[in-house]
Amino acid sequence: MNLKSYTRQDCGTLTNGVSSLRVTTKGTFTINKFAVNGIGLKVNDKIEILQDQDRPADWYIKKSDHPEGFILRKQSCGALICNAQAIAKILLNSIDKANESVTLRMATTPEEGDYYAILTRSAKKQDQ
Repeated sequence: MNLKSYTRQDCGTLTNGVSSLRVTTKGTFTINKFAVNGIGLKVNDKIEILQDQDRPADWYIKKSDHPEGFILRKQSCGALICNAQAIAKILLNSIDKANESVTLRMATTPEEGDYYAILTRSAKKQDQ
């Protein structure tokens, strides 16, 4: 038997330094530590999750002061999480992944208006 041990110390190396967002069918949004650091998010920050109505497969995250924004909670390995089951369902349907949880790359350079792109096309590349 040749076992490799993985501990919490290894969490950052498993994603190879790529900023990403995990969206599950149960509605959990997990922003990995590379995206957290790149965007400058922290525990108890609020975010808005936005969809481009002209291009429904294009999604964004924005830090927000909106009273109904999603509050980020601490997750292991420096990641932050929030829950939004209805929005996860809409997002997954918009990228033809209705029955799958997906990991999507995240931009850490904001677009005009301080929106950070969720690179939904990266989900399609995982299939190939």
